Amino acid sequence: MQFALSFLEGYRHYLKRHVGSLAIAAGVGAAGASGLYYLYQSTRGEDWALSSSQQGLYGSAAARQSAQAEADENLASHFISVQSISDSTTLPQMLEELERHLNRAASLDALILQLRQLRGPAEQIAPLKHALWRELAESGFARLAATIWLLPLLQLLLRVQLNILGRQLFVESNLLEPRGRPGSWKAVRLSTQADQLVRVGKGAQEQFLEYAHYLPERSVQAAVDRQKLAGFAVLESTELAQDMSAEQVHSLLEEMSSEFEEAVQLGGGWTELALPSEEEAQRYFASFRRAPPDNSALVPGTQIAITDEEIVKALVAELVQVMSSAPFAAALKASVDVTLKAVHDVLRAELGEQRLPLAKMVPRVSHIGDALLKPDGSIRQPVLESIAALPEVRDLAASVYSFGPA
Repeated sequence: MQFALSFLEGYRHYLKRHVGSLAIAAGVGAAGASGLYYLYQSTRGEDWALSSSQQGLYGSAAARQSAQAEADENLASHFISVQSISDSTTLPQMLEELERHLNRAASLDALILQLRQLRGPAEQIAPLKHALWRELAESGFARLAATIWLLPLLQLLLRVQLNILGRQLFVESNLLEPRGRPGSWKAVRLSTQADQLVRVGKGAQEQFLEYAHYLPERSVQAAVDRQKLAGFAVLESTELAQDMSAEQVHSLLEEMSSEFEEAVQLGGGWTELALPSEEEAQRYFASFRRAPPDNSALVPGTQIAITDEEIVKALVAELVQVMSSAPFAAALKASVDVTLKAVHDVLRAELGEQRLPLAKMVPRVSHIGDALLKPDGSIRQPVLESIAALPEVRDLAASVYSFGPA
């Protein structure tokens, strides 16, 4: 009984303090959705309203097992639904945004145009032509290398966000709502005061999910710039006329990947790259959000006065905690490895044992980068499905949905 009361009271004070994680608010998370069911049945006292009919319904071991099985099935079904929404609805839309901004940040058109417009004696334009080709090669590899990281990063970011939000909404609809509500798995209703319940409204949900747009809109340029530095370092000793195999291109991309990962870690980690700081968030959202002020704290009554801003801040705090964790880093690294392998497989299938000069590899590398982002690209969907099926990714999603960040 005491645990149940402290669970709700802790939720209330947690949101008011803006610290920690909404995993705390959900008690033991989604696994706790089943666990709290047992708590409902086993706890007795003045704080629990158990009618004689309810006692009859849940009194036998068989009835409890049946209700528990129903709870587990509902929980598993909702978890699977969250993953499906992430992959089939949210991610494709965000990838269109990523492609658009990446094309702008890593366009090769200006360099190609300069090469085509070069005029003059060969001995005079040769140094400039060589410099432009070097820059074109570095930019082409940087574009693909950035895609290899940004696609998995966006996929994982969205998955984490939707699992945080999905868990919270599951707890609200199945644990905190009155018994008999459509979709409820008939957990016994907790007899508590209205001011002990806090729900994430539609406005707060939308504001939280808006954070995902920061990555394609603002993080892309930083990722491309860092990959260009990595490309310069890795390709410095490679001549434009040097023949290269698919395996050598793969090795170059692996080196750039390691350089990029190290630079991100030294620069503050994945949250620093993919999410705005609190100050940046205010400027970023102010550029397009025109919602009226949140006056929920002024509403009279017993419902706790928690604003959307406070709730979103708590949700983002958990997102940051997850993205700073070892499981997230492991899932992202495994996802990048899958993407690198897919790129290598495509290039190997195209070239076979053929070797081409570095300069002639650039169009092929650029084409593969496009295929990773375009809906009709030959490898985008297989890569996304492979990432979603990774044990590290599935474990991360289950952990966030059930217990919150480790």
